[in-house]
Amino acid sequence: MKRKGSLSVLVLVAFSFLAGCEILQTENSFSKDLALYGVSSGGTAAFIALKTVLQSNCASCHSDFVSYTEEEWVDNGYVIRGDADNSSLYQRLRGSNTGGPENMPPDSTLTTDEISVVNAWITGL
Repeated sequence: MKRKGSLSVLVLVAFSFLAGCEILQTENSFSKDLALYGVSSGGTAAFIALKTVLQSNCASCHSDFVSYTEEEWVDNGYVIRGDADNSSLYQRLRGSNTGGPENMPPDSTLTTDEISVVNAWITGL
């Protein structure tokens, strides 16, 4: 009888622990990551459009790019406010026609619309 009671307590403790793990998993879920790092939050419409382009074309190699704020783009030296042609980010895009390295993304080219989104965001800063 005592053994049965101990087993019940053990099962109750195990379920309580698992329920606690479920809560932790919810806190670290993909939906939480998307809200923190994804394209769905933060900034102007132009910045959100930029993050969408980056998520689609750059994040597989440069995952940190989608978490940058507008200020971090400037502070890290990738962007010169209002000057797309002299901004490193823009110069590296294949098809930007800046005379820069134009080597990103390495195996494809952004569409004209996507390049325009990047240009418009930098120019609007």
